[in-house]
Amino acid sequence: MVIDCPQIAIFVTPSRRDIVRDILSNSPSQYQFHDIADLAALQAGRPSAHCRAIIAEAGSGSTAPLDLIAACVQVAPGLPLIIISEESDPVLAQECLAQGAADFIHFSWLFRLPYALENAIMRYDEQLRNFETEALQRANAALANLSRRKDEFLANVSHELRTPLNNILLAAQMMETGLYGQLAEKQSRAIENIVTSGNHLLNLINDILDLARIESGNVELEMGQVSLQRLAETSRSLLHETAHHKGVQMHVTVDSTIDFVHGDYRRLLQIVVNLLGNAVKFTPAGRDVGLAIQSDEVDRRLLLMVWDEGVGIAPAMLERLFQPFVRADDDLTRAIEGTGLGLALVSQLVDMHNGSISVESSVGEGTRFTIALPWPDPDCDFSLPPEPDDEQERLLSERFREATVLIVDDNGSNRETMADFCGAGGCTVLTADDGLKALDLVRQYRPDVVVMDVRMPVMNGLDAIRHLRADADPAIANVPVVIYTALAMPGDEQKCLDAGATAYFSKPINLYQMKKRVMRLVGAELLAAG
Repeated sequence: MVIDCPQIAIFVTPSRRDIVRDILSNSPSQYQFHDIADLAALQAGRPSAHCRAIIAEAGSGSTAPLDLIAACVQVAPGLPLIIISEESDPVLAQECLAQGAADFIHFSWLFRLPYALENAIMRYDEQLRNFETEALQRANAALANLSRRKDEFLANVSHELRTPLNNILLAAQMMETGLYGQLAEKQSRAIENIVTSGNHLLNLINDILDLARIESGNVELEMGQVSLQRLAETSRSLLHETAHHKGVQMHVTVDSTIDFVHGDYRRLLQIVVNLLGNAVKFTPAGRDVGLAIQSDEVDRRLLLMVWDEGVGIAPAMLERLFQPFVRADDDLTRAIEGTGLGLALVSQLVDMHNGSISVESSVGEGTRFTIALPWPDPDCDFSLPPEPDDEQERLLSERFREATVLIVDDNGSNRETMADFCGAGGCTVLTADDGLKALDLVRQYRPDVVVMDVRMPVMNGLDAIRHLRADADPAIANVPVVIYTALAMPGDEQKCLDAGATAYFSKPINLYQMKKRVMRLVGAELLAAG
C-alpha cells in the first residue's frame, strides 16, 4: 500500500545527515536532504511542490539563523521552518520564533525534532484548512453577491420594461373595446398587431422571470384535479388564430378513458401552450401539428404528446435542447423568433410535476415531444373555482354599476385608462396619485374596491395597505385591495399579499381579467349566496 507522506526538505551539513536521519527514522515522512554551506545553496535548493516543512541548520559557520529565516520566507513562504543550531542563546531563539520560525532546537535537544516536526505540520495543515475555508467563504459570498446583483438587475429591467409595455397594451385594449370610438378595418388590424407584438414581448419577459423564480426556489405549484378536456380545448383556443393565420392545421385528441390529472392547471397549460406554440412556429404552411393526450395503463402514466410536421431538430442539438438560451435553429440566418428559454422552462415545470419529457425528431419531417406525468389521483379536488353562470354574471354587472372603485397610480396614463375602462361598466370611479391621498379618499368615500400600484411617491402602495389594515373602522380595514404592479420577480407577489393585498396582478395587465376580478370582489356576497 502506498502511503501519501509529507515531504520534508532538510538543509544540513553532510556531517549532520546521519544523525537527523536516525532521529527521524520512525517518522513516515519522506525526506530531501540538501547541503547548506551558505545562503546561496539554500536558495538553489528550492523545495518541491509537495514539501510540507523545512528543517535547516543554522550557525557554526553556516547561515546565520535570522538570515536563514529570511531566505526560507523568500524560497517557500508559509512553510513551517524548524531551525537546528549549536547556538544556545535563548534571546536568539525567541527572536527566531518572532520572525516566523516554527521551532528552534539546540543540537543537545535534537530528540525533540520528531515531535516538533509533527506539531509544525499539524499547525500548517490547520492554517491551510482555515485558508481554504476562508477562500470558500469569500467565493460563496462573491457568488451570493453576484446572484443578488443579478436578481436586482432582472427586477429593475422587468420593472422598466413592464411599465411602458403596460401603457401600450392598456391603450391598445381600450382602442379595441371601442370606448374611444369605432375603428376602421386597417386601424383595427394595426391595433391587433400592437396587442400581438406587446403580448409576445410580455411572454419573453415572463419566460426570463419564470426561470429566475424556479432557480431561486420561489415557484410553488397549486396542485389539484385538472380537467384534461379543458386543458386541451384552452390550448387549442389560445393558438387557433395563430395557426389559422399561418395556414397550419391543428389536431387535438383526448383519450376518453381518462378525465383528470393531478397538477397545477396554470403551469400545465403553460407547458402545453409553449410546446404547441413552438410546433406552430416551426411548421410551414400547409402542414399539420397536434396535441394528443393518452393514458398508459401499463406503466400507469398519462402522456401528453405534441407533434408537428415542421423543420425538425438536428441530432447534435437534441442533447442541449432543454438548456436555457439554446435554440434549435442556432444560426445567423434563422427566420424564426424566440429566446431559447421556452423549452428550458417546460423541462423545469415538468420536473416539478414529477414527470419526464422526451423528444424525437427528424430534420425536414417533424418533431414529437412526449411528457409523461404520474397517474391521476382520483381523490383530488378540482384546482379552479367554478365560473359564475349567466344569472350570476348579470347580478355581478348590476352590483358593479352601483359600486365605487378607487384607482391609485402615479402614472397619469395608467390611471386615466383604468378609470375609463371601469367607468364604462357604470361604476363610480375615484382616482389618486399616491398612497397618502388614497387613505384620505378611502376614509371619506368608503369605496367597494381599491385598485392600487406599488411604487408611488409620498407613500407607496404596500405602506398604504398596512395603514388600511390597521384602521379601527372595520369597513376601512377590510376594504378589498387589488395590487397591480411592475414588480414581478420571485417573492414580489408574496410581499404584496403579506402586506394585506387581496389580489395581485403583474403589469402589463389584461383589462378584462382585472375587471372580472374587481367585479367578483364587489359582488363577493352575491357569489357566496348563490
